[in-house]
Amino acid sequence: MKLDSTATRRLLDARLRLRRAQVLSDENPEATIALFDAIVADLEGDVRLPARGRVAEAMFFKSQALFDLGEAAAALTLVDALVVQFSVGEAPLRRRVMHALFVTVFTLRLEHPERAETALALCTEAVRRFGSDTDLCVRERLLSLFVDQARILESFGRTAEGLALAREIAARYEAEPDPTLRARALRVAEATVGRFADG
Repeated sequence: MKLDSTATRRLLDARLRLRRAQVLSDENPEATIALFDAIVADLEGDVRLPARGRVAEAMFFKSQALFDLGEAAAALTLVDALVVQFSVGEAPLRRRVMHALFVTVFTLRLEHPERAETALALCTEAVRRFGSDTDLCVRERLLSLFVDQARILESFGRTAEGLALAREIAARYEAEPDPTLRARALRVAEATVGRFADG
């Protein structure tokens, strides 16, 4: 494909818009939403992996802007759409989806404790979609998600579920081929037991 093709120019424009939106996000989240929407519109129908990656990024960052504006319901709807659209894609796309799920659960835990059940449902969805993923980065992020899941359960005193989660972590990563991740998962499982042992 030639560098001056229309599709490639759109991809470069999307990259510039994404950078501009990230710069503006803290001071003017409303303005960033228009930029994210423009990226998605311009790259609609482009099946190249870089283009789909930009769309996934734009959707994720727009969801964060919506959270910043207090529009949690709209943000969660967008995250759901991101999961549906990209979770069965190539590894770079699955990584973006897993990252979006992790950040969303983290945001809900810290800023929207009233949406704890939604956060836990997202954890369940992450396991359903990525529990057997072959990509190391996805498996690492899933383990990080389990840590937040344990913290949510602890905050509501849900001891039985917390101990069950510890067992799940230990079992899921027992045969993990990456030794560093396997060792980290064991530490997480032991720490999770410690959170709930006295409950």
